[in-house]
This record gives sequence, structure tokens and C-alpha cells, in this order.
Amino acid sequence: MRSEGQSKKILFWGIGITAECLEKRLKSDCDVVGYVDSRADLAVYKDKKFYKPEDIRNVVFDYIVITSDNGQTALNIAKEIERKYQIPKEQILPYYVYARHELYSIMLDVEDRNEYECMVFGNSHARDGILANYCNLKTINFSISSQDIYGNYKTFQKVISQYGYKFSKLRYVIIDLYDYNCLNYDTSLSTEIFNYIFANGIIDIILNIIVISKKRGGGSFEQQLEERIGIICDPVKSQILESIFSINEGKVHEAYEDAYKNRKYIEKNEPLIENKIFGSLVAKRFENTIKENKELLINFIRAIRRYNYQIKIIFTLIPRYITMERVNEIFMSAWKRELYQFIFTLQKECPVFFLDMKSNESISKNNFFYQDICHLNTTGAICLTSILNEYIQKIDSKK
Repeated sequence: MRSEGQSKKILFWGIGITAECLEKRLKSDCDVVGYVDSRADLAVYKDKKFYKPEDIRNVVFDYIVITSDNGQTALNIAKEIERKYQIPKEQILPYYVYARHELYSIMLDVEDRNEYECMVFGNSHARDGILANYCNLKTINFSISSQDIYGNYKTFQKVISQYGYKFSKLRYVIIDLYDYNCLNYDTSLSTEIFNYIFANGIIDIILNIIVISKKRGGGSFEQQLEERIGIICDPVKSQILESIFSINEGKVHEAYEDAYKNRKYIEKNEPLIENKIFGSLVAKRFENTIKENKELLINFIRAIRRYNYQIKIIFTLIPRYITMERVNEIFMSAWKRELYQFIFTLQKECPVFFLDMKSNESISKNNFFYQDICHLNTTGAICLTSILNEYIQKIDSKK
């Protein structure tokens, strides 16, 4: 047993880029006692002992950290270590299974910048379409794949409560609404929830769903979470990881880096995505979801105003490629009228701005601006961000 004040002894299972990243973030009270990897046969690695799997029973360590970033693979390795080598499960830490850091926190922990002037919220359309480095204002983009209105609102609350000191000069909050039927969308009620969790969305959603699932007498969501993406909600092991690593970073997509170097483009005759046109979010109305989302947006605006009533709020809509927009227009007409009416109602309470770029064919007509039929590539995103800069400049000039 390690006495108080002694270093934690860490044995890494797996070598490669993920192990390198994790090792760089080890806290000062942790020591690497060696490495194990079933795919390598070495005696020494980075001046440390390299062990065969069958030898780990003779190694003194506090924790064995499995570095595989594939959750299912890591879980299988953990089970094998426990069964085959009789290592207590309390000492086995498949890192990417239990790491519970949320993306907004990762971004703000690793970023030294302060005094942000603009926040961006949305899903993958806004993540890929609005590039913070090309904004005229000092901007940070909190958009995540499959993030809905609830996720945007809750992320804002967490950012302000935990990192408010970085936003003393906040002037703008941009909320991308994704599409005209945005009020009909709830990530937690669709399989998109797994994309969101995989992208390190806010943990509130996961925990809420698990609680509801258990109240209904089942653990199906927890099982799916483990089976689909190899993630387990275990506060004890998450806390242990936080005690070992300086930033308890989960599986963070490279999407944010890719957004700045993605130059691939589609063909002019790229096939349409039928489920985006005929899917249930377009064809069906979910009245409870619509009501909840309207309330969430109102509360979101009020929360921003309470933080600083001078902050300007901009709702945006980013265009898909022109063929999708033209076909979608027929099925979205009723949703468009409803969204416009709702925003008009909001504007009576608060001077929110609305930049609908879906009819901007200088963007949507150019196939060289799109990485797929729905998402802009880097070139397209620079163009769209330029339009947003110009729009903000016009707002500022009317002071």
C-alpha cells in the first residue's frame, strides 16, 4: 500500500501516440515504472523496463493505465488483465473508457487566452463553418457534433460559472440554429446522443438519461453507451484519473484541427442525403420538444442578458450545398415560417439579431466550399466567417 507522500506508480499498457500524450500530462507525484504492449517484444522502452504481459504480476504499481483510445478494445484488455493475470479491477484504468472531461473545459484549460469577445455555440455545422481564428473578434467556438439547444444553453452556463474570468470583455454570443426545424430537435431522444457523448459533450445529458433509464427499470442506455462507444460513467475511476493526469481529457476529436486544414470538396452532382429531407425531424412534429426548446432559448437569452445586458446575441443559419437547400426548401417551408415567427417574438423582449445565410448562393452554390453536402470545408468556412465578420461590423457601426 502506498503511504501518504509517496509517488503513484504507473504502468502503461500500450505504446504509441496516445501513450505519449498521456505521459506528458502525468502529474508530478506520479512515476512511470514501465510499459507493456502485447504487440511489441522489447526489454527497454524510453529508459524504462518493458514487460511481457505475463510478467506484470511481479511488478509493483498502483495503477495500470490502458492507453488504447478505442473504448471496446480497452475494455477487452482490462477484462483480460483481470482474468488472466489476476490484477484487481480497482487498479486497472482503461483511460478513454472513464475519462470524463467535457470539451468546453478541455478547450479553456489548455488555452491561455483570456478576455474573449465572442462565443459560438452550435453543432457540427457551426463547428466546421465558423472558424474562430478567422473572426475579427477574439472568439472561441464551443460547437460540438450533435449539440442541440439544451447542450448550447447548459454549456454557456458551465463556461460562465467556471471560467467567467476569461470573458470579462464578452461582446457577442453567436448561436447557430442548424436548420429551420431546430425547435423540433432533442439529441437525447435520438441515436445522435452517442455522437455527442463521443465528441465530449456535457455530461449532464448522459447522467440525466441514465437516471431516467434506471427509473424506468432498465439499464439499457448504460449498456448501449458501453457497447457502442466503450464509455462507462464511473465517478470513482474518473476521479482517480483526475488525480493522475493534469487534464483528464476524454476522446477529443481532431475535428477542430481538421476544420482549419480540410480542403477536400464534393462534386457538383453529389447525391442528396435523404434522411435529412424525409427524416422524422422534418416530417413529424414533437410538440413537447418544441415547447421545451422555446423555453430553453428564452432562458438562454435571459441568462446571457443577466451576465451582461450589453452582450449582443446573433442567431445564425449556415447553408448546406445548393442541391440540398433547393430540395429541402419544399419540406422546410412550414418550419421556416414557425421559426421566423418565434424569433420575431423573441425580438420584442430582447434585440436579438438573425443572420439567415441559407439563401446565400455565393456560398451554397460553390461545391469547392463543401467537404460533404452538409458541411463546409476550410475554404468555405473562411468565406462564411468573412460574411459573419461583415455582419458584426455593421451591427457595431449602428451604435
